[in-house]
Amino acid sequence: MKKIFDRKLYFEGLKRVRLIGIIFGSILLLLSACIPLEYMLTDPELEEIVDFDNFAWPLLPMMFFTPFFFTSAFSFLNKRKACDFYHAIPHTRICLYISFTAAALTWIAGLITATSLLTGLLWTILPRVSYDIGLIPLTIIVHLLGCIYVGGFTVLAISLTGTRASNFVVACVLMFSARIFGGLC
Repeated sequence: MKKIFDRKLYFEGLKRVRLIGIIFGSILLLLSACIPLEYMLTDPELEEIVDFDNFAWPLLPMMFFTPFFFTSAFSFLNKRKACDFYHAIPHTRICLYISFTAAALTWIAGLITATSLLTGLLWTILPRVSYDIGLIPLTIIVHLLGCIYVGGFTVLAISLTGTRASNFVVACVLMFSARIFGGLC
């Protein structure tokens, strides 16, 4: 019986993405603290109503970090020896894809959730600030869907090409082709 998901491959994928996750996680957590702390330090007498733009700003770099997660998870496709090894193990390509994609998305979802919760906590402890608590799940869902969109095109580009530079170019062409061709019609 062929499996479509393997727990050991999933944990291997988590290990492959760990360094990128730690680096980008620390960057995102620092960015998430910037806006509330900047607000607190500049004008403590100002009353503020936090909207989606103020709340979601720190997560925008996640869209640019997403290709690094997927490139790191699927980096074996760019190296001949590693590619031969992963195709020689007794798992199907679908199992490799789903397990490594789940690992990358786990890191991404964890970072988005942690960043959103930290931003919500910092806005909560500030005086004279009001925001809708519903922004937290909305922010998580919107950014997670955007990262899935970017990650899907990144994995497609990785499977079509063989180097990191061409992966980046093909992923950008695929992502923006709908916008370009849609604007022409």
